[in-house]
Amino acid sequence: MISVLFVDDEPALLEIGRLFLERSGEMTVTSARSVSEALKLVKNNKFDVIVTDFEMPDIDGLVFLKTLRAEGNRVPLILFTGKGRERVAMEALNSGADFYLIKGEHPKLQFAELNGMIHQAVKRGQMEESLPVSPHNLADIIDNIPVPTFAIDTRGTVISWNTAMETLTGVKAADILNTGDYEYALPFYGQRRPVLIDLVLQNDETFLSGHYMNIRKEGESYIAEAKRVHLNGKEVFLWAKATRITGPDGNLLGAIESIRDVTDIKRSASQQEQKTKNVQSFGLVSRFLGTVQGAWYTKGVDLYARQGRYEEALLYFDRTIEMKEDHAGAWKAKGICLKELGRFEEALPCFDRAVALAPADLECHYYRGETLEKIGKIRGDTRCIEGAVRSFERVIMIDPDNLKAWNYCGLCYKELGKTSEARRCFDHAEKLAGQSGEI
Repeated sequence: MISVLFVDDEPALLEIGRLFLERSGEMTVTSARSVSEALKLVKNNKFDVIVTDFEMPDIDGLVFLKTLRAEGNRVPLILFTGKGRERVAMEALNSGADFYLIKGEHPKLQFAELNGMIHQAVKRGQMEESLPVSPHNLADIIDNIPVPTFAIDTRGTVISWNTAMETLTGVKAADILNTGDYEYALPFYGQRRPVLIDLVLQNDETFLSGHYMNIRKEGESYIAEAKRVHLNGKEVFLWAKATRITGPDGNLLGAIESIRDVTDIKRSASQQEQKTKNVQSFGLVSRFLGTVQGAWYTKGVDLYARQGRYEEALLYFDRTIEMKEDHAGAWKAKGICLKELGRFEEALPCFDRAVALAPADLECHYYRGETLEKIGKIRGDTRCIEGAVRSFERVIMIDPDNLKAWNYCGLCYKELGKTSEARRCFDHAEKLAGQSGEI
């Protein structure tokens, strides 16, 4: 049974995730609504995998990851992050995360991908824990890892080249096993030269500086990003992690390297930078043309939705509201930023105003309910939680198939001690999820 710690400040997402991951009977999921709570759980419990959201009000997922690794905790970790946070995803990989997952609009696909990542992380964790290993069982272990992976002995001879590596490079294991003289570099660089796996054995970073960036040592492993790599005639960006292999007697046997193609995320980050520049240019032009209000609002949306810079975005929404007090979008966006910063008491009046200005906007009601629930839990005030129920029921009235609203409504009823009402909401949410194929 795989033990998973799932960390997210959205209880509805935690509940949906638990239902999906536990349905196969292979996993047990423990939930935490903050990093502070998660750190306490990690201290007193053993987990096989940790899944954490990036955006949380007290401590973000990246700081959580860095804290764990600094304390020597190597439990496999998967980071959830939103669209437009590609740089966060890369920093997470370089800080010791095993996988990242970009949040999308299709829960079924998202949790199916998460399920696969958890199994992959567990397999790799088991492999690393099984080191030291004997040379003859190493190939079997590596071939079962779904991430492109290969291994060499102390002489630089290739002793393992798994199926995922064959797919990535187009080079068959039969053609490269037992070869030396940096043969493993040819598919990537077109020439024989040292790569990251050699750094583990030679402990000399100078020969890699021109070919890798963000080189970092983590325990007995090295992590880096490769540049100027070409695969099948196309330039790609690769992330790699290399680790020493020792025998049962502690003697060095060789090294192992896992590789990931991060081309899409790198390009998305570059495109995001260009979009940010375009927004800045738009704001400047808009000032000349007199459309200042739209420029301030657009810039604020870009700052919080794409870059996660909530504090800075608040200035833009405040300026928008100064110019147009009945701008429902600005009030809602300001509330979202305050909520993400953990300033729930300040967020609530923003959502109240947004609801008054745009009563048909489901998001306004949903965020208002979410904020009231958090305030109620912090204060121990049942009136706030009752108000949250009314907000979620308003969402359900407009959109009866809103899975998250049914789930959150159930959680509020549970906190109010209304067991039968909570069960009714959870049952309906599970029915909706089954109909839509989300779990």
